[in-house]
Amino acid sequence: MDLLFPGLKGARSTRTLRQTIDVINTHSVLSQKFQGDFDEVIEKFNHFLADDLTKWNGNVADVYYALGLDNFHLSKVALIPVAELFKLYGEVISSVERNNNRNSREVEKLLEVMDLLMVLILRLKVSNTYILQSLMLKSQLIYWEDIRNSTRNKLLYTVQTSPLRIWNWLKVVYSHVVPHVNNFGTGIRNCQLHDLSTDVYQVGSILAEEFHKVVHTTKPIVSKFELSNWSNWGHYLKELITLPIAIVDLELTSKVDRLNGNIKNNCQILNDYFIHDASSHTSNGSESLLKLLSTETNTTETGFGPNSKYDILSSSPIVAMFNGYLSLIGTIDSQSTPPPSWLTRHWPVVLVALFWGPSTITSAYQNRYYILEWITKNIVDSVYGFITNWVVTPIKQMVGILQNDTNDMISILSKETLASDLDSLERMFIDYLHDQGEAVNINEVHQMVKNGDMTLIMSDYEQNIRSPLRSMVKGTLVRSLLIQLQKTKVDGALAISGIDKLIKSQQLVFGVVSIAPSMLIIYQVWNWLRNSESRKLIFVNGKQLNLVVVKCLNNIENCIYEGNDGELFVEVMNLVLLDNGQPNHYIPKLLQLDWITDLTGLTTTDKYPTKQDKLLLMNKIWNVYGGYLR
Repeated sequence: MDLLFPGLKGARSTRTLRQTIDVINTHSVLSQKFQGDFDEVIEKFNHFLADDLTKWNGNVADVYYALGLDNFHLSKVALIPVAELFKLYGEVISSVERNNNRNSREVEKLLEVMDLLMVLILRLKVSNTYILQSLMLKSQLIYWEDIRNSTRNKLLYTVQTSPLRIWNWLKVVYSHVVPHVNNFGTGIRNCQLHDLSTDVYQVGSILAEEFHKVVHTTKPIVSKFELSNWSNWGHYLKELITLPIAIVDLELTSKVDRLNGNIKNNCQILNDYFIHDASSHTSNGSESLLKLLSTETNTTETGFGPNSKYDILSSSPIVAMFNGYLSLIGTIDSQSTPPPSWLTRHWPVVLVALFWGPSTITSAYQNRYYILEWITKNIVDSVYGFITNWVVTPIKQMVGILQNDTNDMISILSKETLASDLDSLERMFIDYLHDQGEAVNINEVHQMVKNGDMTLIMSDYEQNIRSPLRSMVKGTLVRSLLIQLQKTKVDGALAISGIDKLIKSQQLVFGVVSIAPSMLIIYQVWNWLRNSESRKLIFVNGKQLNLVVVKCLNNIENCIYEGNDGELFVEVMNLVLLDNGQPNHYIPKLLQLDWITDLTGLTTTDKYPTKQDKLLLMNKIWNVYGGYLR
């Protein structure tokens, strides 16, 4: 459940009835049985088409094309309204009775084929009704179980339904209190204080009695507390505080038990009358269908009895089946336990919107420019700065590195610094030797400076420090020290140049490291956006879809162990519809056909006749598709 959208989504499937019936009549073991039975009956029915105009006044062709027998599909027949079916059946039977001898052999064959066709269609509609109702009840069961299994959901449900509960309780109390209230008014007018106090006492007693009735029904232990003992007051208050949750819990348990009972009953009917009934288009099939519908037959309400315009059909068992089917629809609908109405589930949000919505909208409109400025400064500019400084710029630098662009290379030393320092040292070396009157070989000096050989300067320096004052006055000592200082500067530049070369050799690595955090952030955001539409975030009636599928698979395995083919069939159809009913399939499209084939294989006895074979198939399903459900 959601605080902004309280109350889970509607328990009915988002698929239309036509699409659901199409899936049921395409991917089920019953559809294969019905298809074979219809093929046999249609083949018999085609025999009467040749002589339709001469013998049957075109009524056979009307039925043939109205039911789509020329291009037969189970879903089309299943969606034909029962009133239209009865009309077609009645017109054919009435025409035959009026224009032909009922005792003729050919007429008997036509009537027999028409009866078989109607029985098959009604069996198809009844089976679809039970399957659809079971699937709807399972969807509702997800809703109520999700509320019951969460304290937070129960609290929210309590808030949603509290106005209606209080209103219903007050109506019950009012029906008991209103006589005493009338007496109370009469006593005030007649100044009968004794009767007045008696009425007030009785009203209070009724309120207390109704309250204790609710408490005793929900928490019987509370009525056993002896309040004369002060130690019981704490427990008493605690039980009273949790009373609303206890009332809701009792209601939810009752709804869940009722849904489970109805689902079990529907599955048992599917198991006994359809899955294991091999006589669907024989007289035994008619008898079994009539037996199933007989308890619901009510000809006076449906119009398919003696009062209908087809009086000749009043004694036909087919009419009893039509009436039973219509009554069955009403009985099936009464099994439903739908969620509360939209207003009941959303009144807190509606109330908040009515109280604070107009003022909030007005304030937002008046401050729209400030809001827009805040969004621009804190969101738009931040995103733009991140993309520009941490994504675009590092990528440009990496491209420049790959293209050997010197403007984009990392450097800690100017390009000509070392060369100028070496040239300066060399000139200082030559000038010093020349001033000392020594012969100077420029090439030799150049090689000595390049190799860092300062022997000539150091020998003069050693002589000068023997007489430091005289050397200082002459300036030779200071000059030699300055040359050595320049040499130290050159050595530093050489060291920095080495580091600079090392950095340049690894600058691609540094570029990757600099762009890695931004790429990681973008990747995580992309995954989050993609996963928001993935199968793990698909919900059905507020519950995570993969959890619903895993629970269905677990129920299927239990049904195989217990040999409950009816419930197994419903669980398989529920799984098929769950996958077909979602915009994002939890099973990849490439595997969907295999998934449906394996699921429907659990309900067939051709490839997997024994329990052990079905358990092996179930193990295969877990191994192949289990990874997509985690």
